[in-house]
Amino acid sequence: MSDLAGDTLVAPESTVVWLGSGTGMQNLLLAEAIQQHTGYVCRPCGEIAQACHSGRCGERCLVLLDMDAPQIDKHAWLDSLQQLCSKYCVMLFNATIGDGSEGLVLRYPQVRGVLFQNTNMEQLGLSINRVLAGDYWLPREWLISHFERSRSVRQLATKGAGDSPLEKQLTEAELKILRLLAIGRKNAEIAEELHISANTVKTHLYNLFRKLKVTSRVQAVLWANEHLPEPSAEP
Repeated sequence: MSDLAGDTLVAPESTVVWLGSGTGMQNLLLAEAIQQHTGYVCRPCGEIAQACHSGRCGERCLVLLDMDAPQIDKHAWLDSLQQLCSKYCVMLFNATIGDGSEGLVLRYPQVRGVLFQNTNMEQLGLSINRVLAGDYWLPREWLISHFERSRSVRQLATKGAGDSPLEKQLTEAELKILRLLAIGRKNAEIAEELHISANTVKTHLYNLFRKLKVTSRVQAVLWANEHLPEPSAEP
């Protein structure tokens, strides 16, 4: 839990916004701006672990995770946060199209909002209030696309009822790639983890899409979440 550990602990507040971003003056200015626009205390994420262990992390907590901070391993960071405390909700900020944000939303239930790089402070303040109130703050296009794709995948599954399970038609390599795809891995990350080339990953994805009769990564992820069993834990 070293990524979230810290040495200082301040008094608890009813609502706390934790900022997971880079360090330096820009980070301090952002924290100050958030506090001014929302009235909520904004603290660096380095204090989360100690606050949780002492039961002083606040009644309502939101973590803002900077998608533009390359030094942060987003999956490891969210896994650690999930193990640490279930009361936190997360909002991704500084997101860009194709940076893996949509995969993180699908993978981690605590991720309830996404803010793109063109978001202004007024929108940031409004989104923080909405997410802390229990709502989601996600692009409308994502919600519509997710609904339509989910419905089409269910229709495909119904049509295929009684046939051999599609996962049995996938090769071992395709299944490995599909599982990695389902947890939000990008092509380059899949290639590195499986020790294959990026072009090989693309070839496997093409074959996957063809066999599953889907046309996008999101459709493939939805299919995997609905049909693939959880991988068995190694002894």
